[in-house]
Amino acid sequence: MPTDPWSALLRPAETGRLWTGGKDWSTASMTELGKIAERGFGAGTRAVGRAEEAWEPALGFLKALLYGDQEAVSQAIGPARSRIISQYDAARKQIAEFAPRGGGRSELLAELPFRQAGEIGRLTQEARTEAAKELTDLGSLYAQLSGQQLGLAESATGRALMAALAKREQERTRKTEMGKSLGTLLAIMVGGTRG
Repeated sequence: MPTDPWSALLRPAETGRLWTGGKDWSTASMTELGKIAERGFGAGTRAVGRAEEAWEPALGFLKALLYGDQEAVSQAIGPARSRIISQYDAARKQIAEFAPRGGGRSELLAELPFRQAGEIGRLTQEARTEAAKELTDLGSLYAQLSGQQLGLAESATGRALMAALAKREQERTRKTEMGKSLGTLLAIMVGGTRG
């Protein structure tokens, strides 16, 4: 073997061994592809896990809101509910102070609590509808992320399989060429002994 490592670059078999630490290049490349696939799959799994951790509080809150948990509903509509109550309190004070006494004033004051309850009920329903939409969006995003992770794993597996098939084809070609060379050598040897 030549002592100059650069001369190995002229011989493909040696070049592969030189760059892969003495291993057959196709075995080394399949091993590396397998490692890349494992790292990619692991990274994807960790990313999905982190996404699940980040989404878990939101999912819990949205589910509670959707199912009508009073604490979650109060938390979601609290500021808007307070604003509605303040508006109706102000309206009650103005009616009591400025409306003429009589049947109309009594009817208005009697009707205000029902209107207020109706607005708060609509607000609650809107919050629950929005929670359902947000849960659907989060579910779709999670499915998309999971699908991407699966696609990456399949792609890496496909590349490793293609490398294995390429190696098999190279081995078959190498053996075929070796057989041809041996056949030629035998023909020369047999032909040379006759002559």
